[in-house]
Amino acid sequence: MDVIIRGAVRTRQMFFNRFHPPLTYSPSATAERIARLHTLTSKQKEQFDQDGFIIVQGVFGQDHIKRMQAAVKEFQERVARMQESNDVYDLEPSHGASGSKLRRVFNPSLHHVVFRETMLAPQLLDIVEDLFDQDGFIIVQGVFGQDHIKRMQAAVKEFQERVARMQESNDVYDLEPSHGASGSKLRRVFNPSLHHVVFRETMLAPQLLDIVEDLIGPSFRYIPQDKLNSKLPRVGSSVKWHQDWAFYPHTNDSLVTVGVAIDESKRENGK
Repeated sequence: MDVIIRGAVRTRQMFFNRFHPPLTYSPSATAERIARLHTLTSKQKEQFDQDGFIIVQGVFGQDHIKRMQAAVKEFQERVARMQESNDVYDLEPSHGASGSKLRRVFNPSLHHVVFRETMLAPQLLDIVEDLFDQDGFIIVQGVFGQDHIKRMQAAVKEFQERVARMQESNDVYDLEPSHGASGSKLRRVFNPSLHHVVFRETMLAPQLLDIVEDLIGPSFRYIPQDKLNSKLPRVGSSVKWHQDWAFYPHTNDSLVTVGVAIDESKRENGK
């Protein structure tokens, strides 16, 4: 089976940013594994940088592929009696007229164990780690389902409603300088996980922590500096060149920053 690893050239669902030299691999890593990682780097790094993706062959065995194929059939059977698409199953327009036609499954790792095993397969994560070491970030798509994303979007609207009558910023809500003159303009929420349950759930989501654990190991802790940045179209304040390192602990630089995109960045909402 071929695995396509896509780069940072499309809509972001999630990214990891690193302020540190390459990871030190676990002592349990074998020489063969390290040699394979270096082979991947030397042969495919240039293609990844140029095209935004690489194709890696032979990552999964035939038994695993057959399990995935069987899972796809299960999905097809599930939608056979459906009349329209939902947040999980996206149907072809001609679905039902001439048989069951499943077009897309959103977040299959949340709906079948074999796809969760695929996403967290060590041989696949080895490749992701290698790209992380080279480039300092990775993008992982489909970490959160549509229902969860909608809950986060609704929470942002709640924050916007809370600040509508505020005149100035406080320790929680940071307002744009033009706030109030032409409507409510929320720029930033500090520690949103303390002010809405959905962001607490986001921060502690197992599927997110699994990825962090694979990158820096199981013994890690959260630094309470989460924030929500609202990039308003046309009126958003610019972010000038700056360094964040002063706000991190200096005695341990094995850390990552996790960012979750709540909506897409388009020309219509990003200027």
